[in-house]
Amino acid sequence: MAFIDSWAWIEMFRGTEKGAKVREIIKNEKNLVSSLTLAEISFWSLKSGFDPEQYLQVVKENSTVIDVDQKTAEIAGKSLISLRKKSPGIGMIDAIIYSQSLLSHLDLLTGDSDFKNLSGVEFIG
Repeated sequence: MAFIDSWAWIEMFRGTEKGAKVREIIKNEKNLVSSLTLAEISFWSLKSGFDPEQYLQVVKENSTVIDVDQKTAEIAGKSLISLRKKSPGIGMIDAIIYSQSLLSHLDLLTGDSDFKNLSGVEFIG
Protein backbone atom coordinates (compact mmCIF):
# COMPACT_ATOMS: atom_id res chain seq x y z
CA MET A 1 0.00 0.00 0.00
CA ALA A 2 1.25 3.48 -0.86
CA PHE A 3 0.13 7.08 -0.80
CA ILE A 4 -0.16 8.05 -4.47
CA ASP A 5 0.84 11.55 -5.59
CA SER A 6 -0.89 13.27 -8.51
CA TRP A 7 2.35 13.03 -10.51
CA ALA A 8 2.05 9.24 -10.47
CA TRP A 9 -1.59 9.24 -11.56
CA ILE A 10 -0.91 11.69 -14.37
CA GLU A 11 2.01 9.62 -15.67
CA MET A 12 -0.26 6.59 -15.70
CA PHE A 13 -2.99 8.51 -17.54
CA ARG A 14 -0.43 9.77 -20.08
CA GLY A 15 0.64 6.17 -20.76
CA THR A 16 4.33 6.77 -20.12
CA GLU A 17 6.88 4.13 -19.14
CA LYS A 18 6.92 5.56 -15.62
CA GLY A 19 3.14 5.42 -15.64
CA ALA A 20 3.29 1.70 -16.44
CA LYS A 21 5.25 1.22 -13.21
CA VAL A 22 2.53 3.10 -11.34
CA ARG A 23 -0.18 0.93 -12.93
CA GLU A 24 1.60 -2.22 -11.70
CA ILE A 25 1.74 -0.86 -8.16
CA ILE A 26 -1.87 0.29 -7.94
CA LYS A 27 -3.44 -2.75 -9.61
CA ASN A 28 -2.60 -5.02 -6.68
CA GLU A 29 -4.15 -3.07 -3.83
CA LYS A 30 -6.21 -0.06 -2.93
CA ASN A 31 -3.97 2.86 -1.96
CA LEU A 32 -4.47 6.25 -0.36
CA VAL A 33 -4.72 9.58 -2.11
CA SER A 34 -5.24 13.12 -0.85
CA SER A 35 -8.40 15.03 -1.73
CA LEU A 36 -5.96 17.71 -2.96
CA THR A 37 -4.75 15.24 -5.56
CA LEU A 38 -8.26 15.27 -7.01
CA ALA A 39 -7.94 19.03 -7.47
CA GLU A 40 -4.55 18.66 -9.15
CA ILE A 41 -5.81 15.96 -11.51
CA SER A 42 -8.92 17.96 -12.34
CA PHE A 43 -6.77 20.99 -13.16
CA TRP A 44 -4.32 18.93 -15.25
CA SER A 45 -7.06 17.27 -17.27
CA LEU A 46 -8.91 20.53 -18.03
CA LYS A 47 -5.64 22.28 -18.91
CA SER A 48 -4.84 19.38 -21.26
CA GLY A 49 -8.27 19.53 -22.91
CA PHE A 50 -9.64 16.36 -21.29
CA ASP A 51 -12.83 15.68 -19.35
CA PRO A 52 -11.72 15.36 -15.70
CA GLU A 53 -14.56 13.03 -14.70
CA GLN A 54 -13.09 9.91 -16.28
CA TYR A 55 -9.72 10.46 -14.60
CA LEU A 56 -11.21 11.33 -11.23
CA GLN A 57 -13.36 8.20 -11.39
CA VAL A 58 -10.29 6.01 -11.96
CA VAL A 59 -8.55 7.55 -8.94
CA LYS A 60 -11.60 7.13 -6.70
CA GLU A 61 -12.16 3.52 -7.81
CA ASN A 62 -8.54 2.57 -7.14
CA SER A 63 -7.83 4.41 -3.91
CA THR A 64 -9.26 5.70 -0.70
CA VAL A 65 -9.46 9.49 -0.73
CA ILE A 66 -8.63 11.24 2.53
CA ASP A 67 -9.40 14.83 3.35
CA VAL A 68 -6.99 17.30 4.89
CA ASP A 69 -7.60 17.63 8.61
CA GLN A 70 -6.44 20.33 11.02
CA LYS A 71 -3.53 18.32 12.38
CA THR A 72 -2.15 17.67 8.89
CA ALA A 73 -2.56 21.31 7.87
CA GLU A 74 -0.71 22.51 10.96
CA ILE A 75 2.13 20.01 10.50
CA ALA A 76 2.52 20.91 6.82
CA GLY A 77 2.59 24.62 7.56
CA LYS A 78 5.18 24.18 10.28
CA SER A 79 7.37 21.87 8.21
CA LEU A 80 7.38 23.77 4.90
CA ILE A 81 10.43 25.86 5.78
CA SER A 82 12.51 22.80 6.68
CA LEU A 83 11.22 20.93 3.60
CA ARG A 84 12.34 23.80 1.38
CA LYS A 85 15.88 23.45 2.73
CA LYS A 86 15.95 19.96 1.19
CA SER A 87 13.75 20.74 -1.80
CA PRO A 88 13.58 24.47 -2.61
CA GLY A 89 10.74 24.16 -5.12
CA ILE A 90 8.25 22.35 -2.90
CA GLY A 91 4.94 24.15 -2.44
CA MET A 92 2.28 24.09 0.24
CA ILE A 93 0.03 21.55 -1.53
CA ASP A 94 2.97 19.17 -1.90
CA ALA A 95 3.88 19.74 1.76
CA ILE A 96 0.32 18.84 2.78
CA ILE A 97 0.27 15.70 0.65
CA TYR A 98 3.69 14.70 1.96
CA SER A 99 2.51 15.25 5.55
CA GLN A 100 -0.58 13.14 4.87
CA SER A 101 1.60 10.30 3.64
CA LEU A 102 3.85 10.49 6.70
CA LEU A 103 0.89 10.57 9.08
CA SER A 104 -0.57 7.57 7.24
CA HIS A 105 2.74 5.71 7.69
CA LEU A 106 2.93 5.11 3.95
CA ASP A 107 5.59 5.94 1.39
CA LEU A 108 4.60 8.63 -1.09
CA LEU A 109 4.72 7.19 -4.62
CA THR A 110 5.90 9.91 -6.99
CA GLY A 111 8.47 10.97 -9.52
CA ASP A 112 8.01 14.67 -8.85
CA SER A 113 11.51 16.09 -8.39
CA ASP A 114 10.30 18.24 -5.47
CA PHE A 115 10.12 15.04 -3.40
CA LYS A 116 13.36 13.45 -4.59
CA ASN A 117 15.48 14.27 -1.54
CA LEU A 118 12.87 13.49 1.11
CA SER A 119 12.57 10.40 3.27
CA GLY A 120 9.42 8.32 3.07
CA VAL A 121 9.23 8.66 -0.70
CA GLU A 122 9.17 5.85 -3.25
CA PHE A 123 10.65 7.75 -6.16
CA ILE A 124 9.96 6.56 -9.69
CA GLY A 125 12.81 7.85 -11.78
